[in-house]
Amino acid sequence: MNEYSINITSQFREELDEIYYYIYFTLSSPNTAKVLYSKIKKTIFNLNLFPERYPKLLISKYKHRNIRKAIVNNFIIVFEVDNISFEVFILHIFHGSQAYWNKL
Repeated sequence: MNEYSINITSQFREELDEIYYYIYFTLSSPNTAKVLYSKIKKTIFNLNLFPERYPKLLISKYKHRNIRKAIVNNFIIVFEVDNISFEVFILHIFHGSQAYWNKL
């Protein structure tokens, strides 16, 4: 069994920061922001083993790439799995109500 390395893109970091600060400050819910952040972080780092247990994105322009999604609460984490180098690239995070497939 191979263990995958996790690579987090700067785009994902920015999106996660926006979500965190929005919940923390705009919604005035620091505890909710911290709990969500912790769940997302745990999900990401658990992708080091069997990242393909999550469903593949069914978007035609990406049908030849191994892009998948993991759902945490109402948020969708989009990531790509490279089975040659055993790497997972964390690409984006979106709220489930967004038409995220148009933003990829």
